[in-house]
Amino acid sequence: MIPWRGTPKGQWMRDAVSFREWRVNRSLYITAAAVMLFPWILILSTSIGGPGGELLELRAIVGDNAGLGPMNGWITALAGLLALGVFWNDRSRGGLDTSMEGPVSRRALLMAKIRLGIFTITGVWVLLFVTLAFIALAIGQAGLIGPLVVAALWSLCSAVALYMVTVSFGAAMGSVFFTALASLLWVMLPRIVDSVVFQLTLGFGQRLSLATATGWETTLIDIRWFSVLTDGRPTGWVAVLYAGYFAALALFVGWRALVWWQRTPMERFHDPFYYPQLWNFWYAFLAILSGMFVAALTIPNAGSQARLYVGALVFGVPLWFLWRWIWRLLSRNALSWGPQS
Repeated sequence: MIPWRGTPKGQWMRDAVSFREWRVNRSLYITAAAVMLFPWILILSTSIGGPGGELLELRAIVGDNAGLGPMNGWITALAGLLALGVFWNDRSRGGLDTSMEGPVSRRALLMAKIRLGIFTITGVWVLLFVTLAFIALAIGQAGLIGPLVVAALWSLCSAVALYMVTVSFGAAMGSVFFTALASLLWVMLPRIVDSVVFQLTLGFGQRLSLATATGWETTLIDIRWFSVLTDGRPTGWVAVLYAGYFAALALFVGWRALVWWQRTPMERFHDPFYYPQLWNFWYAFLAILSGMFVAALTIPNAGSQARLYVGALVFGVPLWFLWRWIWRLLSRNALSWGPQS
């Protein structure tokens, strides 16, 4: 009997590629989940048995300004590494190329990585929330469950957002280095923008934010909160808004990943960038770094970050063209890959 007889074609294809993805990358998914949970197991196990240990730990987790406990950034960072791994491992073993040459659709292959990755991250956070909620009920602190829900929602959505962003970069780039660099820059961008705005508005003496005053002040916008890895996070209903932002972002970049993945010509799947115009962002990155270096050497009192940023932009424009010329020259004569390869 044919296994898929009587089953819609789309369903058996999804089942087939999901099984294939699990066989290829199951060690990554299992290891990622275990490493995500290990610090939490250590923290909770050491707090149990002490005088008020569970209550103190729960209150620290709910009130922690960096997310659901000190390990939130750890899990989020691992989500990004997991997205890198599911592409790199598949490519290094040669199975991804073979699968794309067969009858299985590219969309199905990518969707399998998206589904299993989100399932892994969601499973970790659900297990953590259930455990923490059970502890709260067991020690008579049911009032902590509400804040736990909000913190867990924000943490889950931020981790899924980083996973999806990294997957989307992996769907447009054939280089692990460039994919990791792009993801890192995306994580750092809100903090960089916040620093630039702060330095350029030092005369105002405060960071750019929007707050409402209704007897008490609630900050609605903090540029740093648009980063999944930040030294502060929103609380209450504002955290739910930012969780919605991360969820919407994950949906958008996931859609774009499918578009980029399906449109890539087969002959470009081993290039650093599937689309030649992406090289312009690499030139811009090199131009900004070298522009800051030139500004630090040539501008008086360049120790001021504001002057350094402005100088980087001024010098960065001509340096963009210089880097473009240098990189194209190297790709024709020395590098094994480049925009002309």
